[in-house]
Amino acid sequence: MPIENNAFIVNPYIAGSPVKDSAMFFGRDDVYAWLRQHLRGEYQDNAIVLYGERRAGKTSVLYHMPDKLGDDTYVPVLLDLQGMGLEGMDGLLWEMARKIGLALRRVEGLPQLDRPDRRDFEAHPRHHFEEVFLPPIIEALKPRRLLLMFDETNRLEERVQAGELPDSIFDYLRSLIQGTNHLNFIFALGSRVEEARDSSQLFNLAVYRKISFLERDFAEDLITGPVAKYYTYTPAAIERILRLTSGQPYYTQLLCHNLFTRWTERKPEQLDAADVDAVLSDVIEQATPNLQFIWDDSAPVEQALLAALAHVAPQHKGGVMRRNLERTLRSAKFYPPPGEVTTGLKRLFERDIINSQEPYEFRIELIQQWLRQYKQLGWVREELNEAATEWERLEQQRLAEAPTSLERARRWLAPALGLLLLGLLVFTVVLYEDFQDAVEETIDSETRVAELAALVKANSTQAAESQMALILANTRIAEAQQEGDTEELAKALASATMAVEAIEASQATATSIAVVEATVVAQITPPPPPVETTPTEIPVPPTNTPQPTTTATPTSSPTPTMPALAASLKGTIAYPVFAGTSYDLYFGNVAGGETIRYRREASQPAFNADGSRIAFISWAANSRGLVTANSSGGYEILISNYLEDKLPTWSPDGSTILFLSRRSGSRASEFYHASPNADFLNNPARLMGQGEYPTWGANNQVIFQGWGSSGAGLRIAPANFSNYEDVTDSGADYAPALSPDGRQIVFMSNRESNWDIYRINADGSNLRRLTTDSAQDGLPTWSPNGRAIAFVSNRNGEWAILVMSADGGNLQKLFTIEGSPDGTVFYDEANSTGWIEERLSWSP
Repeated sequence: MPIENNAFIVNPYIAGSPVKDSAMFFGRDDVYAWLRQHLRGEYQDNAIVLYGERRAGKTSVLYHMPDKLGDDTYVPVLLDLQGMGLEGMDGLLWEMARKIGLALRRVEGLPQLDRPDRRDFEAHPRHHFEEVFLPPIIEALKPRRLLLMFDETNRLEERVQAGELPDSIFDYLRSLIQGTNHLNFIFALGSRVEEARDSSQLFNLAVYRKISFLERDFAEDLITGPVAKYYTYTPAAIERILRLTSGQPYYTQLLCHNLFTRWTERKPEQLDAADVDAVLSDVIEQATPNLQFIWDDSAPVEQALLAALAHVAPQHKGGVMRRNLERTLRSAKFYPPPGEVTTGLKRLFERDIINSQEPYEFRIELIQQWLRQYKQLGWVREELNEAATEWERLEQQRLAEAPTSLERARRWLAPALGLLLLGLLVFTVVLYEDFQDAVEETIDSETRVAELAALVKANSTQAAESQMALILANTRIAEAQQEGDTEELAKALASATMAVEAIEASQATATSIAVVEATVVAQITPPPPPVETTPTEIPVPPTNTPQPTTTATPTSSPTPTMPALAASLKGTIAYPVFAGTSYDLYFGNVAGGETIRYRREASQPAFNADGSRIAFISWAANSRGLVTANSSGGYEILISNYLEDKLPTWSPDGSTILFLSRRSGSRASEFYHASPNADFLNNPARLMGQGEYPTWGANNQVIFQGWGSSGAGLRIAPANFSNYEDVTDSGADYAPALSPDGRQIVFMSNRESNWDIYRINADGSNLRRLTTDSAQDGLPTWSPNGRAIAFVSNRNGEWAILVMSADGGNLQKLFTIEGSPDGTVFYDEANSTGWIEERLSWSP
C-alpha cells in the first residue's frame, strides 16, 4: 500500500467528540436491537434510560438513531441539554419546542411548522407545550411516533439543585410519558444511575440499558478499518490496544489517533506492539482530563482502592485478591471499614473500572497506567488525609472495643469444654459403676479399683487441660498469621506442639488404664466355659493424634472407599470457560476425562433429567438469550431473547424451563417459566417470586438464592412459589444445588472470606463446610446418583473439575479445564456478573 510521502492525509480517528460520521461509528447493533424490542410495550410504551460512564458512547448512539434503529415508526429528535438554556420551566419547554421544530423541518412529508414564540411559554408553559404545541405535531406524524432523546439528562437534577428549575419538572415529564400517546422518550444518564432513581420518580418508570465497551469484533473493526488502505497491525499490536482500552470507544479512538500520527512520520506498512507502547505517554497525557474526572467522581474509599490496586497490580499478574488489597491499604495507613471497602469495590465495578469478583484487575489498563503516574499511594494518603484520619479513629475504636484473644477463646471454648467435661464425667461414672460391681463381687480387688479410679480422674483432668491449651494455641496461631506476627506465631506453634505431646501422653496413659482395667475385670470375673476356636489376630484400631492447626477442619462421618466412589463416576459434566471476551460451553467425560467444546459464546448449562437436552444462555449476537438444544448438538430453540434472562433450569419431567430475569423496569430479580420447545414469541409466564439462582430439583422443589422480599440467604420453595422456607441466612451463599433425593443442598460461599463448598440439609439443619483449601472452590453440582459432588477449583495454579464423596472425602481431580470459569462478557457487563451466576451440570 504505497503512499506518497508528500500527500496530506487526514487523521480519521475522533479523539473526544461524539461520533457523528457513520463511517467511524462501529458496533452497537445489540443496543439498537434491544431498543427496537423495548421501546414499544404491549399495553403502554416504555421510557428508556441509556446509562454509562462518561464518554462511553451514549451520545454517539443517540446521534445515529435515525439510521441505526431500523424502525420507521419512530422520528427521533435529539435534545442536548448541555447546550440548551435551562432557566425556568418556561425556558426549558420553549427550548424543547424550538429544537423539535428545527429537527422536524428535515422530515419529508411534514407541513412547515411555525417557530414557537418565546412569549407564548411565559404565562402557562406546561399548558402551551402540552396542549398547543405538541398535538398538531403528533397528528401530522401519525402513524409515526415522536421519539424525544434527552442527552446529558443529569443536567436537569443539577439545575433543580441550583434553583434554576423547579423540582416539579420531573413530575411533569412523568405525566407526559404516562399520558401522551404517540410520544416516546429516551434519557441518557451518567453512571450514577441509582442516584438518579432516588432523586425523582421519573426514572422509576423507565427500562434501563447500559452503554459500555464495544464487542471485540467491532473494537477490532474500529482499530483496523479506518486505516486499512494505509497500514495494518500485527496481532500483538491489536491485543495490546485491546488490553489498554478493552474496546472502550473514547480510549480506543484516542490511542488509534496517536498511532496514526506516529505512522505519518515514516509510513511503514505495519505497526506492532512497540509502536503502541511508544505513543502511550502521549495518550495518557491527552486522556488526563477524562481520567481526572473519573478520579474526582470517586468517593474517598474508591480513590484509596484505586491507588492501592494500581500500586500492587504489577506484582500480581493474575489479579489481586481482596486480602492483598486490604494489606496494601494498611501499609499506607488506610483503614477503611470492611463495609465501605465492599461498597467501593462494587461501585468501581459498576463504573467499568475493575472486574466484579476477586482477583481484581483494571478493566482498562490505561487507567492503571495513569494512576501509577499521577496518583501514587503515598501522595493519595496525603490527599485523603481527612478521610484516612477518620478511618484510623474508627479502627482504633474497634480495636479498643474488640475482645481479647483470651476472651474470644472463652466465648466459644466454654460450650466445647462443657461437652468435654460432660463426656469425661460419663466415662468416669461408667468406670466407677464397673469397679463398684467388681468390688461387690470380690473385696480383695477394692484397693486396686480405688487406685484405678483415681488414675482415671487424674488422667482425664490432664487431658482436658491439654485440649484447652491446644485450642488456645490454635487461636493464637490464626491471629498471628492474620497479623503477620512471626515471633508470636513461633511461640504459638511451640505451645501447640507441647499440648499435642501432653495429649499423646494422656492417650498412652489411657491405654495403660485400659490394660489394668482388663486385668482387674479378668481377676474378678469367672472365666467362661472353654470353647474350641481357631486362633485369630484381633486388629487394634490406630489412635488418632491431634495436630496443631491454623483453621478449623470439618469433621466427617465414615466415607466410602475410593474404589466405591470411582465406580460411580460416569456421565457428562457441562461447564463454562471464560474465553477472554465471552464464555464457551464445554462437556467433560467423567469416566474417561476427555473434554470437548460444545458451543462457542454460551454458558450457564443445565441438563434435563435424562441428559438428552440442555438449556443454556447464548451470548452470541445472532442468538442472544436462553436456548434449549440436543445434548448431541443441533435442534436449538431460542426460548427467550431478553438480555436480562439467565440461569435456566428444567422441571423434573422436562416440560418447563424456570429462569431468572431482570427484564422489569425496576430490574428486580424475578422468576419466569416457559416451554423448552417453543420460541420466544410465546411469552413466558412471570411467577410471584423474587430471588436469584433458581435450581429445580427433586420432589418438585426449587432451591434459590434470596433477594428482595425473600431476604438474604438460601430458600426452598414449591415450584409454584406459593411459599418458601429459609435454609441459610447468609448473603454470601451462592450457586445452590439440590441433591437427587431432595434432602440436601450443596452450595458455594465466601462467608469465611474464601470461596468454599458447603452442605446443609434442606430443612436448614446440619450445616457443614466440605472444603477448607485456600484455593477458590465453587459451582458445586451433584452426581445423578447423589453419591458425589463435583466442583471447580484453582488448586495448584490451574482450574480443574474436582469430585468428592457427599461428605467431603475421597477428593480427586476429574480433568483440567481450558481456562477460568470466572469472567465478565465485556460487551454486556450489565448482565454478566462472573462465576456467581454460572453453574456446572452433571448428566447421567
